[in-house]
Amino acid sequence: MGIMAATSGATAATSPQRVKSGGTLNIVAVTSQWPGLDPATDTQDAADYAYLSAIYGELIELQPGGNILPDEVSGWTYSNHNATLTLAIRKGVKFTDGNPLTAAVVAWSINRDLEPVYGNIGDVNFPLTPQGA
Repeated sequence: MGIMAATSGATAATSPQRVKSGGTLNIVAVTSQWPGLDPATDTQDAADYAYLSAIYGELIELQPGGNILPDEVSGWTYSNHNATLTLAIRKGVKFTDGNPLTAAVVAWSINRDLEPVYGNIGDVNFPLTPQGA
């Protein structure tokens, strides 16, 4: 069994420090064979959702009770009679290599995940009609 933890609001202790309250600690126990770190090729993405989310973050986050909160976006708007959703990417979000998270990167990632070769179970959430069709 492997364990992964993600924290926010924590600092590395080099000497005894006063304990502060607050922040979050997410612990995910992996009890199955993990196929890899690429969400597009993960054949058990529903089962692996928790730790993939802890690694990559989400554009928006579904909370208990069905509440939706922004994560990597700062907000969103609907238009075209709610047929179009526009997400505003939070300023300053960067990948570990320093490259910024951009709309082009988000679009590339979603389009890649939707390619039939990956068999993404999330495809059913995108019954979209291409523009101009």
